[in-house]
Amino acid sequence: MRAATQQGQRIKRVTGELVRAVGGIEVAAADLVRGKSTVHRWTDRHDTEHFLNVDDCATLEAQAPRPLVTELLCRMAGGVFVTLPQGEDGGGDAIAGALLGVMDEVGQLASGVRISLSDGHCDPGEAATLRGLLGELMARAAAFDLLLAEREGA
Repeated sequence: MRAATQQGQRIKRVTGELVRAVGGIEVAAADLVRGKSTVHRWTDRHDTEHFLNVDDCATLEAQAPRPLVTELLCRMAGGVFVTLPQGEDGGGDAIAGALLGVMDEVGQLASGVRISLSDGHCDPGEAATLRGLLGELMARAAAFDLLLAEREGA
């Protein structure tokens, strides 16, 4: 058996987090009509041959609080996963309110980045925290752009 790549290990770890988020191996297996051993192989870091497939990933992520595997794959591809804002049916005022909400979140995230960098030092733990904050900032900026596009009529 070949050694798992670092990316493969990350996918296995996050797949395990997803399976736990939906209730564990038994619950995931029952929901997907899969064997428990199959679901276990998807999360086993020593099994370099079996990974969660896209259809089953979508099914599990629909039940989880966050799309953990999709978020990881986006980061691995150099991007960031953005949850699209739900369509507004209240017209321009509702969109304006949503825009203000997004801008408030962006301001809070930017403040967190500024505070983290204020001492001029960035250790590995701070770097990980900052990457998380910046990912959230990018996601909020993309959501802001989508709301503006909706307002613009694009």
